[in-house]
Amino acid sequence: MTNKHDFTIEQIKILPINITAKDEEGIRKTISKLARGHKKGETEIEVFKIFATKLEQAFGAQMSTFSPPSEDYKHWRIHLPKDGNFDATPSRFSVSFYIKRVENLSRFSYSTL
Repeated sequence: MTNKHDFTIEQIKILPINITAKDEEGIRKTISKLARGHKKGETEIEVFKIFATKLEQAFGAQMSTFSPPSEDYKHWRIHLPKDGNFDATPSRFSVSFYIKRVENLSRFSYSTL
């Protein structure tokens, strides 16, 4: 039995490198769409892996690199090439975000007698 929880992806910041303004707008829209709603997972790491995979698929990235939260940086960061892989293009972007667990108060039931 798994113990999955609801998480959200919040406070997204995108840093484009060698990307046109038009492409940047499309990237922002795609990332916002993929981040919407609750994500199910047992841990933040599982939710990160799911979100990172969706980003790689959406942008056709053959690979990505990432940085987990640390003492200095409290957010997750993933670096993606715009087209395929880092060797083929100077166009890339990084996405920084927080993964927050949703506390579900609806599990407590109050009954009236």
